[in-house]
Amino acid sequence: MSSKVARIFEDIDSSQLGAAQADIEQNLTSEEFIKMKRDVELLGASALDKRSAKAWKASMLAKLGASAGKTPRTPAKIGHGMARKAKQREAVALQEAIASGMVQAKGRGKKLRALKAKQRDKGLMEAGKGWKNGVLRIGKLKPATS
Repeated sequence: MSSKVARIFEDIDSSQLGAAQADIEQNLTSEEFIKMKRDVELLGASALDKRSAKAWKASMLAKLGASAGKTPRTPAKIGHGMARKAKQREAVALQEAIASGMVQAKGRGKKLRALKAKQRDKGLMEAGKGWKNGVLRIGKLKPATS
């Protein structure tokens, strides 16, 4: 311990510390403790910067069960640019993951083809498997049971 730190603990006796702590615990009820905890949290929140204070306030509202505040609407021109940059960042992250060995490049084409096939327009096949060459094929009618 440095000499400065040693001076802090010179006059404190461990028996005095234990007695003082026991005295505080006996006089403190759970309601008082909760109130003190909330006061400390509010005091700490008052020192936060704007962004952190907003996040803290949102978390407090979530704890109370209130809905989160609406985010301001982003104009389409800005939103498209943000989406384009996000796609670029995602592609760069994928390349870095492939280079680091976290993701294998082999076999990614199969997943991509399956995704594109799922998104492809099916034309008349959207209605079901009965369509063939633009004609709906149906089986024989089953007799009605009454």
